[in-house]
Amino acid sequence: MKNKHNNFSYSISSVKGIKPINEDSAWIGSNKTNQCLAIVCDGISSETHSEIASHFVTHYFEKQFTSSFHVFSPKHWFKKHLNQVYNLLHKKCQDEKLNVGTTIVMTLITNKTMFVFTIGDSRTYHFNSLYHSWNQVTRDHNLYNYLEDTKAPESVFIRNKNMLLALTRYIDSNTKKHMTFDTYRLKLNKGDLVLLASDGLYNYIDIEHINSIKAFNENGRSITDILCEEALKNRSNDNISGILIEVTE
Repeated sequence: MKNKHNNFSYSISSVKGIKPINEDSAWIGSNKTNQCLAIVCDGISSETHSEIASHFVTHYFEKQFTSSFHVFSPKHWFKKHLNQVYNLLHKKCQDEKLNVGTTIVMTLITNKTMFVFTIGDSRTYHFNSLYHSWNQVTRDHNLYNYLEDTKAPESVFIRNKNMLLALTRYIDSNTKKHMTFDTYRLKLNKGDLVLLASDGLYNYIDIEHINSIKAFNENGRSITDILCEEALKNRSNDNISGILIEVTE
């Protein structure tokens, strides 16, 4: 799907790929003062019924954002609602005896400033139109980065070589715990691009190829549909989700 709204245009796609069901969930929209919110959640495949978690979290934030007049403090807003949605998900899963988990990456754009919040390994990328360069905004919460941060010896990396991409943070319905997340803040310019993606997408495409796809997309197809097709051609073995936002004003 593609759309245009005031100061930005966007395309959004989420497909199951070669998997039997889509455990990803994605949404983008605006509130009453034309702030923009985009979300990608990737259900944890090692947990059962994790599509419930990804959709539950996405729909909760969609409802809270679209009913709000204006988000004045994005970090406070996200933290408050993260705790609330976690408690609701925890109760639902306890009542229904479910084991679920999901990552989340969220961007909130207001007055040419982008706030990014993340738990897990779904990512946000930013194309700076002034320098004509792509950069990864977020940093994955996985064992490799945790070992790097804690300056673990090389022997620990070797011993855990088969688990280095294992997640160290995600929204877990079964463990009553404080949710910690990372926050990023960037200024945006007209012509900038923002990509939110699950690992089934970003691991199987060339991010820098997005600009040429946009430039030569003669039939006006959704860019994220094209990216999902490219990921499948490159043998993505996961669900595939992406949101591409262009700052137009």
